[in-house]
Amino acid sequence: MKNIISTYKIVTFVFLIGILVSCKEEVEPPLFEFYGTLNEYELTTKVKSANVDTYLWDFGDGNTSTETEPIHTYGSGGEYTVTLTVKGPGGEKTKEKSFEVAIPIEELLAGGPGNTEGKTWVLSKGYVVGADGSGSVSNDLKIENSSVEEVLRFFGLKDEYEDEYTFYPDGAYKIDSKNGLILAGILFGAATETIAVPSSDLNTVPLCASTFTPPASGTWTLDYDDYTVDVFNVFTGAQAPEQVTFNFNESDNKVARLVFSEGHFIGFLDLSPLFIIKKVTANELNIAIGLDVVEQLPFHTSLFIHFTFIPK
Repeated sequence: MKNIISTYKIVTFVFLIGILVSCKEEVEPPLFEFYGTLNEYELTTKVKSANVDTYLWDFGDGNTSTETEPIHTYGSGGEYTVTLTVKGPGGEKTKEKSFEVAIPIEELLAGGPGNTEGKTWVLSKGYVVGADGSGSVSNDLKIENSSVEEVLRFFGLKDEYEDEYTFYPDGAYKIDSKNGLILAGILFGAATETIAVPSSDLNTVPLCASTFTPPASGTWTLDYDDYTVDVFNVFTGAQAPEQVTFNFNESDNKVARLVFSEGHFIGFLDLSPLFIIKKVTANELNIAIGLDVVEQLPFHTSLFIHFTFIPK
């Protein structure tokens, strides 16, 4: 009788062990999927999950989060691999997805929203074929006269290569003139009586080094709308003023008009400031800058000077 009871106890124990093992094997593993929606620099996440207790996000830029559905803001454009690791009673699982934060023109000019130091550009001493020179005031931004390396040096204005132009992501702007002078149109210098060093050949390069001091701080914005200006085209042999409209939407040769607060500029300042960005990358900025040269019509843009700028 005792043997039967002992056998019964052993069988019961083994049965209970089996039940416990069976229960352990039935613990479900974590199940999940995650999604992300980008709005410029901001990534909004969504998760569908089951059997998950904890979440660990890695956004691919050195930042992490343990929230279930965090919202993350990137400091600059680029491609990022986002990794989500989840844990639950049934174990741990990881998935990753790639997201590309497009690099807008604003970031190319000033750096991303995390760049509090701004981005500083200087006038290039080199010569970019097809990008530098001068030409008529037209929507196609055609260059009629090519340039040369260190073109300002040949006209006694080489010191203005040192001037610095800093764009900040919040729209602030700063000009740092290293010698206390700025590059300006000759008519601007004459009108403001600030000519310090005139170009040695005003017929070829109607610019000057001016004693004008820009305001200590300014602003910059980009305008993508069509823009019409009054011009007197010296390259086309115009006999009278005319209006020229610049189009930017889906244009192949220009991207935007650069607008500064009063007294600020890039390259040189004139009576009727006009700055058309032709191309911008992280390492190069090509701009067509309007210049007034007809004394009888000083506020009519007469030609374009095409300059290239590079990061400091």
